[in-house]
Amino acid sequence: MRIDPSTVVWVIIYFVILALLLNRFLFKPLLTFMRERQEKIDAGLAAGQRAQSDLEQKQAELADRLARARAETAERIAALEEQAPAADVCALPEQTAEDRRVEAAARLYVKEEQLSDMTKEHAGELVALLEKQLADQLAGQTMPACDGSVREAYRALARQVLAPDAGCGQ
Repeated sequence: MRIDPSTVVWVIIYFVILALLLNRFLFKPLLTFMRERQEKIDAGLAAGQRAQSDLEQKQAELADRLARARAETAERIAALEEQAPAADVCALPEQTAEDRRVEAAARLYVKEEQLSDMTKEHAGELVALLEKQLADQLAGQTMPACDGSVREAYRALARQVLAPDAGCGQ
């Protein structure tokens, strides 16, 4: 097989033309695209680092403000605790009539509940005492000497025992 010099020349010419065309239409645009992309990535990384440093700075400022606010609150609480024992009752703001009425109603309700609980606790004992006295009276014996207020108290208590919901505020 013989190498023809004209074929070698044509192959070299085709190769140079192909290299020039590839360089012009493929390699240069590809390199330009890759360079621009790298610049965008670098700019994004720089922006991220700036944002991170801004975030750290703002967190430090916020922590400082929070520490100052806590210290100020502690100082105010200490000052109020010092003033609290020395505070005059007259210096307190006056309650409105509605507030006093609501407070009185709440205290009354609590007292009624306490009285109801006490009545329920002692009801069994009082009923047994009343039954004994009633049985003694029916058996012909006389009741022990009691003044009118004790008898009225027994009667009122007997009414409460017989009607447990009356006067309990429930």
